Amino acid sequence: MVDVPTGIRKKLLEGLFNMNPNAWNVIGITHEALLVFKKYKYKKVSGMGINRSHKISRAEQYKEMLFDNEAFERKYYDKESFWAHYIDGDATILATSSENMKNKFSRVYPIPEESDLFKTRGFAWKHGSEEIDFLKKLWKEVK
Repeated sequence: MVDVPTGIRKKLLEGLFNMNPNAWNVIGITHEALLVFKKYKYKKVSGMGINRSHKISRAEQYKEMLFDNEAFERKYYDKESFWAHYIDGDATILATSSENMKNKFSRVYPIPEESDLFKTRGFAWKHGSEEIDFLKKLWKEVK
């Protein structure tokens, strides 16, 4: 991959990662995002300013994978550790747009992985009655 231009290497990684049906897995929600959902009766509304924010920016993850190959390969020498690293770095939290832009998040409440909530649907996430019920219950617990 050393002779492959950076842009091509990045596109190869993105293509590989986009094949993952669980990409951008939501593992938490910030307090500020929960307040916005409460304002909209826990529904997902266009333009509400909530997005999935990566714990580790994709740019940082790609930089590590593409530019520090020797150190990266020593650390993630087998496919199990490589994929575990990718999955951990690909995890997201529901946050307000301003939290995401500043990369500074209010308190994060966990969303249990086994709950199967907020699953990827294209560039968005599934947001039906189960997600609404979860958000209502979470608000009652933390208010």
